[in-house]
Amino acid sequence: MRNRSDRFAGSVSSRLRRDRARPNEVVACALFAINGYASTMWNVVTVSLRQQIVPGELFGRVNSVYRMIGWGLLPVGAITGGFVADAFGLRAPYLLGGITIAIAAVAVLPALVHPGPLPSTRPMAINNRLASRNSPA
Repeated sequence: MRNRSDRFAGSVSSRLRRDRARPNEVVACALFAINGYASTMWNVVTVSLRQQIVPGELFGRVNSVYRMIGWGLLPVGAITGGFVADAFGLRAPYLLGGITIAIAAVAVLPALVHPGPLPSTRPMAINNRLASRNSPA
């Protein structure tokens, strides 16, 4: 017996193969795939960056705050999207979300193009040990 994801994938692919498949379904499937890829890349990059710049003794706390803010704001966004859709129609939340993401991307673009050096999170004693180990005697 096939699981739910196999049935969904089979259902989508069979609908796309039919002549009655509308372009909106194709676009929606492509955008879902792009969103899945982008979400995965975002998670890999942010976790890697946090592991580099956050000291080990604070890592759990920083992760918990990051998740609390990220997951905690989802209901706020859902409620806001509901109010926007009620006031302006069902397409308005998507337009507003796209504009918000574009503004955020433009705001952080300078930091992405010209990143500064990452701060060292290792204690000074470890840095001195590593330096003496790597220097020629």
